[in-house]
Amino acid sequence: MFFWNPYPFLRISIATAGGILLAYHFPEWLPSAAWVCISFGLLFAATLLWTNTRASPVAQYLSGFILILFFASFGYTLLVQHDASRDDQHILNVEKIEHWQGRVVGWLEERENSYRTEVKVEKVLSNGQWKKASGRVLTYFPKATIDTLAIQYGTELLLANAPRTVDPPMNPDEFDYQRYLANQQIFHQHFVGSNRLEVIGQNPSNPLLQKAYKLRRFYRDALSDNIAGAQEKAIVLALLLGIKDGLDHDLKEAFSAAGAMHILAVSGLHVGIIFLVLSNIFSFLKTRGGKKGIFLFLLVNLAALWLYALLAGASASVLRASTMFSMILLTQSFSRKSNIYNSLSLAAFVLLIYDPFLLFSVGFQLSFLAVFGIVFIQPKLSRLLIFDSWVLQKGWEITAVSIAAQLATFPLGLLYFHRFPNFFLISNLVVIPGAFAILFVGVFFFLTSWLPIMASLLGTVLYWLVAIINKFVFLIEALPLSSFVGIWISPTQAALLYAIILGICLAYGLGERYWLRTTLFAGIIFLVSSFLIVSDSQRQKQLTLYRIPGFSHLEVHQAGMFTSRSVNVPIDKVSYHVQPSRIRNLASKAGKSSFIQQASFLIWEGKSFLFLENEDQPWVDSLNVNYLVLGNDAVDKIAPLVEAINFDYLIIDGSNSWYKANQLMREAEVLGIRFHSILHQGAFTITTN
Repeated sequence: MFFWNPYPFLRISIATAGGILLAYHFPEWLPSAAWVCISFGLLFAATLLWTNTRASPVAQYLSGFILILFFASFGYTLLVQHDASRDDQHILNVEKIEHWQGRVVGWLEERENSYRTEVKVEKVLSNGQWKKASGRVLTYFPKATIDTLAIQYGTELLLANAPRTVDPPMNPDEFDYQRYLANQQIFHQHFVGSNRLEVIGQNPSNPLLQKAYKLRRFYRDALSDNIAGAQEKAIVLALLLGIKDGLDHDLKEAFSAAGAMHILAVSGLHVGIIFLVLSNIFSFLKTRGGKKGIFLFLLVNLAALWLYALLAGASASVLRASTMFSMILLTQSFSRKSNIYNSLSLAAFVLLIYDPFLLFSVGFQLSFLAVFGIVFIQPKLSRLLIFDSWVLQKGWEITAVSIAAQLATFPLGLLYFHRFPNFFLISNLVVIPGAFAILFVGVFFFLTSWLPIMASLLGTVLYWLVAIINKFVFLIEALPLSSFVGIWISPTQAALLYAIILGICLAYGLGERYWLRTTLFAGIIFLVSSFLIVSDSQRQKQLTLYRIPGFSHLEVHQAGMFTSRSVNVPIDKVSYHVQPSRIRNLASKAGKSSFIQQASFLIWEGKSFLFLENEDQPWVDSLNVNYLVLGNDAVDKIAPLVEAINFDYLIIDGSNSWYKANQLMREAEVLGIRFHSILHQGAFTITTN
């Protein structure tokens, strides 16, 4: 039988997360959420006094239920209060912004043609008057015009023109970048043009973070100067400092296929290793210094742990891990035993109070699930095999950790990334010890990098460690069936997979077979839902003209295959804009053409399309088509086409420039023609069964 009593913070964090989830989807459901929370708090206090005079189980259950409602309403209130867009001064609620002033509050990331950082809005010029404002803007600076030394954390900027809101996804099943940024309370982005920026001062809001960023730049430059090889340098910067600017597509693809992508994002694994290294380095303080030594040990380790968290960018996973290991340090230092589930739940609760939107961060979810999986599943797996050999036993324990973490995270991995690495066990046997070695050497690099000879020596060691891991990962990726890709499951199916995993673990761990019935029931529902999804995708036929600015791409999905009409679209753009739709429609491979095409004329399912994409392209007068598609700025005026071609609907393709698309839209509106502008309105889709 499973009892909740030993895990109070687990119940509290689940209830709080439930309230946050409810507020996320139904933000107006409780207009006076704070008062509801206070009411439940007072009611709980009253029932607590009442239950103290009665030993009735009903009274105890009632007080416990009210406490759960209190924390659920507390979570609801947290999210509503944290939603920056509700602020009247937020730039979402300010009209006609001409200029705005803000302060850089993030790390300056290098991209292919620009630098990117977050700028916090302080005031705006609206209707000729400066006024206070709030909001955070993801700001892009062109490489050709920016001085990276002048724009750092705390730099005050004056910028022309209003920031624009982030676009929603414009293609079927495309990654929702708008929601991703909104969960970080960022609703705008701004592209700085020439002579549209003025640096007006330096005013860091957090001097500690400013110094941490300065130290991060120093270590970045030191590592870059002492490590040869572009890929090796990129991996070290990502693994030690969380700087991913240099990770190219091939590296990400190889590590993802090998099931080792987690080492390229600073997470609990990295912080845990840093924690072990620091604990061993400074253990002499704890053993020889008495109470003062214990206090000094605690102070030094906490300071070093949180300094590393700042150096690594203070991401959600780093904050979670740093909070967790801080609690372990505190309990160990004062010789108090702690329940690991309570410690993890308390860490989650504290982080959700700090930022309730962390609940919707993929990194936050995967990080907590991985640790819970290791804590809950790994001991059970380890007991399955016992070896006399120390080497074999340690190898099996590492393998059990990998299996436990993978079991706990693979449903979310399928839901978000649509991929399963088949050789993750083999790769992690090398990658995890390799990451430990790199971080161990990295700590000594941080401590001694001011000495040129040590920086050069340790830089060479880091290069060879990464080169070996890199070579191994690419070998794993090259193996046949190194990963299953293109897997699509719904959120409900992901929940069913977790029900199956949890049921098996509880049946084995508690020895109670009725949990197997839950597993069997969830498994049947999962199989039935999968069958229905596959059947629906086999029946459905879909034609889509995708929105890929500057390019034309038409694709048909039917019977598990896709057929494309594409004009020189780069592979990375197809992966971002088109591949998600292929995965959702289970169109896993290219098939025979499902449409009839002759020159610029195309017929699909009885519907005809004429593509005009060249200025001197001929057409037949009095031609009858269902859809006329204009692309590549080939047409200046629509009126002559109306006289020569009979069409039902006009499509202004994404290969046109914005100027040309705007011009054609205005003319179509004047002529009263039904039209769809792909640049403005997103992809154009026709679906039949």
